[in-house]
Amino acid sequence: MIGIKERGRRDAIPEIGAVLGAAIGYLTARGDLPATPRPVLSPAPTRRRAARLRGGDTVAAICRATGFGVVPLVQLAPSVRDSADLDAASRRTNLLGAVRLVRRVGGWPERVVVVDDVVTTGATAAATVERLSVAGIQVTGVVALTAA
Repeated sequence: MIGIKERGRRDAIPEIGAVLGAAIGYLTARGDLPATPRPVLSPAPTRRRAARLRGGDTVAAICRATGFGVVPLVQLAPSVRDSADLDAASRRTNLLGAVRLVRRVGGWPERVVVVDDVVTTGATAAATVERLSVAGIQVTGVVALTAA
């Protein structure tokens, strides 16, 4: 993930997407994720500026490369700071009320699997799950592509 996020290695996205797709398929076959309806992936939010600097939202691109449905449901408020130098408590505080639903023209999926690129403290994943749950969307799983 560091290669993609920090070194612009977008050429690795199809391969990582294939691995993620296989992992979601495996978790579904094991019964860890519900098989019906077919899993829908929702990328965890990233700061808009960070996505622009990377040439787009890399997590969303990886999700699209899985072959599963992808529905971006959340975004971060502009006030969110870069979390790289924040401790666990500061990361949670930074995200308080800052994960917002994306406006959608169609309906909301009934349930989703949240996909996050890196889990350091779990603050982004937790804030995302909380926001989606409040909106009535069941999160059946959270998949992290890597841990810090």
